[in-house]
Amino acid sequence: MPFSARQGFFGGNLWTPVDTTTLVWLHVDDTSTYEVTNIGGTDYITTWYNQSGTDFVNNTDDAPELPGGGNVAVVGVGIPFGPSDTEFLRANTSFLSNTNPNFMCVMMCSYNDNDFGGTNYAISVGDGDGRIEVGLSNQDLPAPLSWNHGDGNSDHGNVASGAGQVITSWQRSSGTDYSDDAVYLFGNVSARTASANLTNSPNITGNTTLSPTGPLTYQGTIRELIIAESDSDDTRQKLEGYLAWKFGKVGELPVSHPYKEGPPTT
Repeated sequence: MPFSARQGFFGGNLWTPVDTTTLVWLHVDDTSTYEVTNIGGTDYITTWYNQSGTDFVNNTDDAPELPGGGNVAVVGVGIPFGPSDTEFLRANTSFLSNTNPNFMCVMMCSYNDNDFGGTNYAISVGDGDGRIEVGLSNQDLPAPLSWNHGDGNSDHGNVASGAGQVITSWQRSSGTDYSDDAVYLFGNVSARTASANLTNSPNITGNTTLSPTGPLTYQGTIRELIIAESDSDDTRQKLEGYLAWKFGKVGELPVSHPYKEGPPTT
């Protein structure tokens, strides 16, 4: 059964993303953390406040204040993304410690068929050939879960059409090239199926965006998103366990997963 309270029936306090090196934490549980606007008869989340406790954002104009003095503007996440391709989160990359960082992104999300051509990425870190992007490699489902960089890519497994909300995890180590990446679906590693230019290395400069604009715009819903500067399997599995128990997806975790029988606790 899913849980919502901090104090759990498994004993101890339930572990949450603030108990690790979380830099970004967006979720739809607490309606006080986002604002909804009705556009053309559809409700969109037009502002969503980072709950990680970090003050990492140096944002563009018209961004609401984040607790702690930073700014964040998140448009169209959780409920559907906004109706145009100009709606996205933009943040300075100063929350990462270097240009080739440990990087982990874990999402409870759905991937939808869409009319955009090419790629379909949820997160883009940096600009140009050194950037890191995660999402799908094309617009039609089933589609490979994919890492993308400005001059190459790495595809892993796929998400089937109509799969609904899934837990996807993206993980890589700092100081390495693009061959050091992994993708997990419900805690199961997805084998690499295609790649290009893996021996290049990230050189992250410029902005970070959630749902890049234009043909890269993410199509689907994100119910919860966590970004951490980590390459720890333990952290990834805790995040997967946290989401699985919270959203009633425990049955999708592999038998060998450390949180198959109970959620992570502190």
